[in-house]
Amino acid sequence: MKNLKIMAIGQTLMLLLSISCKKNENPPEVYQNTKFYTVSMTDNPGNYAGLSTEIKGVAAFSPKKGWVVLNSNTQVVEVLKLTNGKEILLGSISDSAAFDFTKLKIIFGQHHWLKLKCKGAYPYSGEVESSHELEFEGDKELIIELGCNLGNAVLIDFDVAASIIRDGDKYILKPCIKVIKDAKTGVSGKLSGESRAAVSLSNGEKTYIGFANAEGEFLIRGIEEGTYDLSVIIQSGDEKLAFLVILKLKGVIVKKGEITAVGVIQL
Repeated sequence: MKNLKIMAIGQTLMLLLSISCKKNENPPEVYQNTKFYTVSMTDNPGNYAGLSTEIKGVAAFSPKKGWVVLNSNTQVVEVLKLTNGKEILLGSISDSAAFDFTKLKIIFGQHHWLKLKCKGAYPYSGEVESSHELEFEGDKELIIELGCNLGNAVLIDFDVAASIIRDGDKYILKPCIKVIKDAKTGVSGKLSGESRAAVSLSNGEKTYIGFANAEGEFLIRGIEEGTYDLSVIIQSGDEKLAFLVILKLKGVIVKKGEITAVGVIQL
């Protein structure tokens, strides 16, 4: 593929920092029953107005049973609505004690759409939206390794910023999805005066990136406990995609099993 131009803030940050790819409403309480095995999805959003992706099925692999279908119904997921802790249940199965799942399979369909916001041309003012049909790159049966000790409620993270690539006039979807191993540990807050900016947490060895939603709220989960510096990254240019990194908080303490609330951050 020639002349790949990465357009999202998060993708540019991936070139600058050593990081890994990190809805409806929350899953019904019935699925908290330990007899159920559930797979839910949340979103580490990108600097876009919307992303609709078609998922045709979800399965989990058991060394004892092979691939087990968790959901075979087609879903159109509005990924960018899954921000600030919102999740969607992708699939589930009862009597999960009979299985020992080690992999997930997300089966994507044919139809995926990206919405962009841009400044309106004269005589219009404000922002306007444009829709782009996405080409899909890679295997549409995406296999995700689960690792171990995840329990019966698996939460996966669709990293939009790392999943959208622009090639000339085309936009391409290459899903970057990872398992959030510790969804109960993280940092939350709100940006005042800016929305859909990136938020970075770094301790010099590890860096975690998330995006604020349209209201400026952010939640980054799966962070290892420790002390971090929090920076906000905002776009400071149009064509050249320059970015401005602002160190806002030093010494943010993250404790295992807790969501550290940093409150409102003034920009």
